[in-house]
Amino acid sequence: MIRLSQALNGAIAAIAFTQLASAADLPRTSPAPNAPVVLATDWSGLYFGGSLGGRWTDSTWMTTAMGDPLGPVDPTTTPSSWRSSTFRIGGYIGGNWQINPIWVVGLEADAAWGNNKKNLAGIPGTFGSGGQGADLGAQNFDSSSITLGWDGSIRARVGFLIAPTWLLYGTGGFAWQQITISASCNGSLFNSSWCVAPRSESYPTTMVGWTAGGGVETQFWSHWFLRAEYRYSSYGNVSHIFFADTPIDQVAVTQSLKTNLGLIGLSYRY
Repeated sequence: MIRLSQALNGAIAAIAFTQLASAADLPRTSPAPNAPVVLATDWSGLYFGGSLGGRWTDSTWMTTAMGDPLGPVDPTTTPSSWRSSTFRIGGYIGGNWQINPIWVVGLEADAAWGNNKKNLAGIPGTFGSGGQGADLGAQNFDSSSITLGWDGSIRARVGFLIAPTWLLYGTGGFAWQQITISASCNGSLFNSSWCVAPRSESYPTTMVGWTAGGGVETQFWSHWFLRAEYRYSSYGNVSHIFFADTPIDQVAVTQSLKTNLGLIGLSYRY
């Protein structure tokens, strides 16, 4: 029995030795290094594009003085709020910098054309029921208008990638708007016009202000990007004196302007 036990112990030891030797011959593997983070879409680069949309105008005409010497106006017809809308077509150019996997910053400039135009019967503040100017019949002979043409802006953009190909962004900066304000009166001794003689004048200028808004943009194919954007712009006030060369009929006006823009844009990034 003793010999049988010794033989079994020897066999077990031989098997164990053989297993250890086999394990020593196996190749050793080291843990894989961490894989680098690879961006699914790189938003950095220069781009240019075109846009289609609309522009909605909120403008207030306020006549502040009239006559010679300049005196009080008829408060029953001034200030006068004017609203208009138009189709808008434009283009834009800019650059993006993706500063980390989820944040994108950029700078963009744009220019666009629309044709907002609003006409009003009479010149606000020069007629009405207050008795300071002409009576309500002046609406049949006098008129005023506001026309908006080109607009543009230079803006910063800051965006957050809600998905590798979807950017939610805010934008803001400086804006300008071309505007023409006009006044006309068919003055004579036989009508209720504000003027004592026929007069007509237009005052074109460019108003400068600020703009802010936001949008969403997506890369839908290779270097092509599609966006939807909204912006609000405020341009403050512009002042002008109509018919200043004929003091008896002069009209001092202050015009304020705000716009809302909505657009769809398509751009190509280099």
